[in-house]
Amino acid sequence: MAFQTEKKKYAKEHLWFVEIEVGGTIYRFCENRSPLPIGLEATPSLQSIRTNPAEIKLEGGMGVRAKCSITLLESSDYTQWGTITDPVRFWARWRAETPFYLGKRVSVFSGYIVNNTYNANNFIRRDYVMESFAQTAGGVSITGKDPLKLASNDRAKAPLESNGSLLTELTETTSTFNLQPAGIGDLEYPATDGIIRIGEELILYTTRTGDNISGVTRGFRNTEISSHAIGDVVQLCLQYDAETVSNIVYDLLVNYAGIDASFINKPEWDAESANAFITSYGTLLTEPEGVQDLIKEFAQSAPFYLYYDERVNQIRFKALKPPADDAQLFTWQANFIEGSTGVKDMQDMRVSTVVVNYGIINPTKDLDEKSNYRSTYAREDTDSVTDYGQRAYKTINSRWISIDNQSAARLVAARIGRRFSQAPRMLTFAMDAKDSDVWTGDSIQGETDLILEPTTGNIARLPYQILSASEGKNYSYTALEHSYGEAVPGDEDVEDPNVRLVFIGGEVDQLKDVNGTPRTLRQLFADVFPADEAAPDPDLDIRFIFESNAVAGSSDNTIHAVKTGSWPELNTPILVQNSGLIVGRGGDGQSIGTNTLTVGGPAILLQDDIRLQNFNVIGGGGGGGNSATIGRASAAGGGGAGFSVGLGGGGTSYNPPEDEQQNTAAQNGTFTDGGLGGTVSGQTGGEFDSATGGAGGDLGQAGALSGAAAGKAIDLNGFTVTYVETGTILGAVS
Repeated sequence: MAFQTEKKKYAKEHLWFVEIEVGGTIYRFCENRSPLPIGLEATPSLQSIRTNPAEIKLEGGMGVRAKCSITLLESSDYTQWGTITDPVRFWARWRAETPFYLGKRVSVFSGYIVNNTYNANNFIRRDYVMESFAQTAGGVSITGKDPLKLASNDRAKAPLESNGSLLTELTETTSTFNLQPAGIGDLEYPATDGIIRIGEELILYTTRTGDNISGVTRGFRNTEISSHAIGDVVQLCLQYDAETVSNIVYDLLVNYAGIDASFINKPEWDAESANAFITSYGTLLTEPEGVQDLIKEFAQSAPFYLYYDERVNQIRFKALKPPADDAQLFTWQANFIEGSTGVKDMQDMRVSTVVVNYGIINPTKDLDEKSNYRSTYAREDTDSVTDYGQRAYKTINSRWISIDNQSAARLVAARIGRRFSQAPRMLTFAMDAKDSDVWTGDSIQGETDLILEPTTGNIARLPYQILSASEGKNYSYTALEHSYGEAVPGDEDVEDPNVRLVFIGGEVDQLKDVNGTPRTLRQLFADVFPADEAAPDPDLDIRFIFESNAVAGSSDNTIHAVKTGSWPELNTPILVQNSGLIVGRGGDGQSIGTNTLTVGGPAILLQDDIRLQNFNVIGGGGGGGNSATIGRASAAGGGGAGFSVGLGGGGTSYNPPEDEQQNTAAQNGTFTDGGLGGTVSGQTGGEFDSATGGAGGDLGQAGALSGAAAGKAIDLNGFTVTYVETGTILGAVS
């Protein structure tokens, strides 16, 4: 906002002044006026100020930076400086003494003096960080930007660049190695449980002692084990594991961008995050990336906006969510300055179809490659397609949403799909000072004669979101129509604050997490909804949904495929809804000459009461089939059905072996059916002998020929099942 010094005529007069703080020293400059305001100690060399407000970016993440441009006149400095006794230019001396001004505070004050007396309560302070300094003989020009500038890609990266490298060659079989230069381990790498990247391979280690790395898991997170040369960089990765949105963004800004935490109202952020995103997020960052880009990318998975509110010197965190019902009304008749209103259709913002690819497979590979994600969730608003006569796609490739967390994928699809199912309108208008309390990020209701209701022709009252606000002679605003379309199937439950959905799909062994740690349903819930884990609301409706492609089991026949965990807080038991397979491990068949016969594994262990809605199959693992010996012939038993299918027994036998005529090997089981036993036949002299091993048991069945027992379908463990839908249960329930 440019200004010129004028002759003062009134008791209440507007005034600007500026503060620059470097190293604890505050420099203050005000307009060149006489007399100076009483109580304001400042150098009267301020020539002009222009401020540009922050602006919310519609694609999410960080918006346009708020900015100030300040021009200050030159003056002579008569104080002695070093060995110089003659006067020097003030700004030449200031620049010489303050070479590291970048990022230091510069504040713009706007307000009123009354009867030429300064009162701090009458002024608004806007804080910025110094970005540039330009000098001429007449003075200097200083540019300040809001603190989010510190998160720019050229200034902040996460994780930090690692300086360690391999001291010796790392072969494909090496399980311990050393870092160089000496001492780097203690400086940059955690002593336990670190994840590092060398080339395209990720390595998980359990122990670092000095510069020695040991207890390693090579080829971690589906990366390829390979050899590495001396001097290859050992990059420490950054993992966010089941975190809230506000915690991740706060960590990136404060700990990696170096933004002063005083600019962030963390409790306010946490409340906004908890209300908007009831689920968790996480990712593994394997190489340094710009913080600004990371936040923008993350905001695609959990839609939010960051912007600087220069009126209160705070970085605001706002989630994309339904419009407020109680927003203040502003109208073209009572509030908008005549002739200031404009409307623009934003057709390119419409979204009818949202596709979310999630559950990243290899975090070192291309994030935009669909094949690098395990699962896809698609949401389409058919009314939007019909009304506009065409689809409008939004595709999100999310490394921030884990394979366990389809709720997060559904939530982002619902939020974006409902927010932009209709092409919104951009509204610009101006208001005078009496209405200036509304500011960037606020929700309002608005009426303008430029927008009519399509059915009645009346002036339309619509919700809007303020994207930017600027102060001048009047206050100018840009706002976006805040429409929110109807829910489509799949939206309702993920947006219901009383419902928690956990989806399980694909083949899962003991519900293990990405690090291979088995989990109960309670522990899985804690990873997806960490805010609820410690003390879930007793009235929550918690549902675990095993999808049609799910095969949930165990690779160990002594361990249940699914354990419920304990839920003593809930008024209504958790719901297990199964459209896939929940099965125990298959038992192994009996081999010839070696005892390999094993029982089938159990499927579900209750550790609390549950509700069960079973649309498909729950079954204990089939027992292994026994071998058979008839005369000179012996044949192995087949493997039982289950997850980690039972293995067919090994070998056949006929004595004498040279008289054996034919044989077939015992078969492994499948997910649902036991494998056939082996066969062998032969003839010695005039006597013909043949044997067929026992088949492995189908789900819930013992192996044939007195083979091994099947596992339980449901181990009640003293608790109860309330059946909503029984479905097919194969095996004992006891």
